[in-house]
Amino acid sequence: MNYSDIIHFWYKQIPPRSWFIKGPAFDAVLKRTFGHIHQRADLGLAPMQKCFMYMPLMHSESALIHQQAVMLFSQPGLEDNYTYELKHQTVTGLLGRYPHRNGILQRPSTPEEVVF
Repeated sequence: MNYSDIIHFWYKQIPPRSWFIKGPAFDAVLKRTFGHIHQRADLGLAPMQKCFMYMPLMHSESALIHQQAVMLFSQPGLEDNYTYELKHQTVTGLLGRYPHRNGILQRPSTPEEVVF
């Protein structure tokens, strides 16, 4: 798989509305399609490159993905990003999602999210 396969997947195979929808079915598609890429694709990358590669994990609403992100961002050279990952994980741990996305995703906010 190369970069054009990834671009083709995101821009040709799935509709843009799917980009921000949380669900086990789509998570399974992503894992099946791209899971092998992340196995050790970060070997030999500089810390800044790793940070860029891991950033989508930080912005996931999946608790499982955040567990992986905490491990990845705990590497030497990524300390600042590790701190931000922990903050992101706290939000999704408390609320199960990022409430600031509710408006754009047209999903109702819970009372807890409104207070947050």
